Amino acid sequence: MKQIVLTVEDNSLVPKLKAAVKMLQGVVSVKVTDKAETPKHNKETMEAIKEIRDGKYAGKLDTSSKDALIESIMSL
Repeated sequence: MKQIVLTVEDNSLVPKLKAAVKMLQGVVSVKVTDKAETPKHNKETMEAIKEIRDGKYAGKLDTSSKDALIESIMSL
C-alpha cells in the first residue's frame, strides 16, 4: 500500500480535496493533520544527510562483485 502526502497552504481547499480523493477508486482512507511530521533523526544522521545534500560523500562503492562491495564498504 502506498501513501500520498499533500501540503496545502489554503485551509479552505482541504474539505474539497478530501471529498475529491475519497471519490477515487481504491482509496482506503483520507486523514487530515494540522502539521506535517518531520523525521526525527539524531545529530549524527542529520550531519550525514547534510553532507550528502552538499555533495560530500565517503567514497565510491565497487559493486562489481559481492566481495568487492564488502571490501569497499569496509574501507570507508
